[in-house]
Amino acid sequence: MSIHRGILLVSMVLREYRAGTGILSGGITAMSLLTVEQASERLGTSTRFVRRLIAERRITFIKVGRHVRIDTADLDAFVAAGRVELTDQRVHSSTP
Repeated sequence: MSIHRGILLVSMVLREYRAGTGILSGGITAMSLLTVEQASERLGTSTRFVRRLIAERRITFIKVGRHVRIDTADLDAFVAAGRVELTDQRVHSSTP
């Protein structure tokens, strides 16, 4: 995507939001967007960890100009993808 097209896209999204719909393109509401700091608080981690996830493209994020935002649904999906389910198999020791 060219820089011009990216700027045009951001301005269209902001114009749509300012028009009073309260909904950004793609059905994302502005209230569902978190800053890096808010995402790190929600995960209980450092902001550095969240920034590393973004840099490594391990979590979906949204760029609004030079600002980075994370949709709450994407954060929930990231957490769900890391979930490890319990198994019924137990490791038994050979000593009684």
